[in-house]
Amino acid sequence: GGFVEGFWTPTETGWVATSNGVTPDGEPASGTRILTQVDDESYTIDFTSRVVGNELQPDISVVVVRKPPEPAPAGE
Repeated sequence: GGFVEGFWTPTETGWVATSNGVTPDGEPASGTRILTQVDDESYTIDFTSRVVGNELQPDISVVVVRKPPEPAPAGE
C-alpha cells in the first residue's frame, strides 16, 4: 500500500492540511486539503495543488452534509 503524512493548521473557518506521500505504485504524491465549515450541519473540502508522480491533478471540491437520524416508527 501507499502512505501519506500531513500537517494540519487551524484557520478561522476550519483547517488546512498539506500532505506528502507515496501511492501504492511507488509514485510520489502531494496535495492540500482545505476544510471549511459552512454551518452546523455541513462543511466543504477543497482538494488543491494535487500532484501524483509529475502530473498536476485537477482540483476537487466536496460538500459534506450531516444526515439526520431516521425517524422512529409510529407507536414507539
